[in-house]
Amino acid sequence: MLDGPFILLVPGSSYSIKVLGRSTNSSGVASLQVQVNNPPVNGVFRACQKGAAERWCSSTGSAIIDTFRLSCNGWIDNELPLTFEYGYNLASSNISATSSQNYWWEPMLDFARDASFPSGTVNAMVQVVDSLGAATRTTHDAKAHSALKRCARGL
Repeated sequence: MLDGPFILLVPGSSYSIKVLGRSTNSSGVASLQVQVNNPPVNGVFRACQKGAAERWCSSTGSAIIDTFRLSCNGWIDNELPLTFEYGYNLASSNISATSSQNYWWEPMLDFARDASFPSGTVNAMVQVVDSLGAATRTTHDAKAHSALKRCARGL
């Protein structure tokens, strides 16, 4: 019997649901086996300055000017296709950030997205979602320095 306001179904687990019914002259039973969907697993998410060598990931660049590639590799799930929802959050130490607000782009089927960020520490994020809606969210820190510093160095 399912009871209480909070019922937690564990991903990957199977549950049997059995319903008994009775009336004055008869009774019946119905049962159902339910498999809870697993979210995508075993993937890697990176936020690297675009143009960096494949073996080397620079998570630091100039705000607005430099482009970062947000990329996902190796995600596994039986319910395809996978959808990638990329976004970012300004770290609370940023002077311009007055609250912890997430910014999300439209979901897409592509494994990578190019983005520029405002100045400060940025928590790049991705939510990987399978075709049945199970999701895994992960982050990668990136640092976007003020473009004024770059100009002052003569770059």
